[in-house]
Formats: sequence, structure tokens, C-alpha cells
Amino acid sequence: MNNPQAPYCLVYLSQATHDFQDEELADLLAVSRRNNAATSITGLLMYESRLFMQALEGPRAAVEALFHKISRDQRHTDVQIVCEDCIQRRYFGPWRMAFQRAAEGDLAPGEGFSSLLENYRRGTLSAVDGRLVFAMLVLFKERLPLEELDGLTQSP
Repeated sequence: MNNPQAPYCLVYLSQATHDFQDEELADLLAVSRRNNAATSITGLLMYESRLFMQALEGPRAAVEALFHKISRDQRHTDVQIVCEDCIQRRYFGPWRMAFQRAAEGDLAPGEGFSSLLENYRRGTLSAVDGRLVFAMLVLFKERLPLEELDGLTQSP
């Protein structure tokens, strides 16, 4: 899609440098939501077992600038973009940053997911892996109650 006004989406995986506690995640989300509101960025962050999966969407320049900042954050390593492209509509809007902590077993090794994690660890993610991560994030968003997706109403 070549429409310069079309929203842009970038999805990445990264490995946390330590186990994030609920309070740390709440602080991270509060700052993210405040900053994202100012730049028209929406998305979803998923965290479990030191693995971050995040989708960012909005104006391309804003998403790329934010990702550049995120990729230099010392709280995680092995930051890898799994997919990026212009999209016809936002999938995670109007939420400035929805959050989902994966439930027990959600990220358990399964047929498609274990190969995705192995590819991530080896640095050999494919376009299929990227589509899988994006689909997982959309599915996780769909099962969240609206009040938990709304960055303005969720409190730590």
C-alpha cells in the first residue's frame, strides 16, 4: 500500500533483561500511554517469561522514531522486527497501548509457536513468523475486556 496517510504497523519481539514485576510493567505502560497519546500511536504489548511481543501502529515517522528509541532501551535485548507494513486500518486503536500478560500455557511450546521461538533465538525469523506473531497479538486483544484495553481507564 503506497498511501502516505495510511497507518503503519511494526511488530517486534525482544527478550527482557530481567523478570518484570507487575509494578514495573504498570510504570512502563503509564509512560507509554502518555507518550503514545501525543504521537497518535496505538498498539498492544504482551509480556510473559521475559519475552516481549509488541505491535505499534500509527503515522510511519512516529512509529519508526518510537521503535528506534525502544530498540535502544537497556531493559531488553535481541530486539527483532518480525513484520512491518502500511495497513488499511488500525487493529489496536483507539487504545494508546493495550497490555496482555499471557496466561499460563498461552505461550507454551506448540506446533507453530515453538518453531517461532526457535527462529527468534537463532535470528532467522521469516515473514510467516511475523504474520503468526501479528495474528497472536490481534487474537489476544480480541479476548481482553474493553476496560482493560482502554489506556485511560486502566490503573496499576
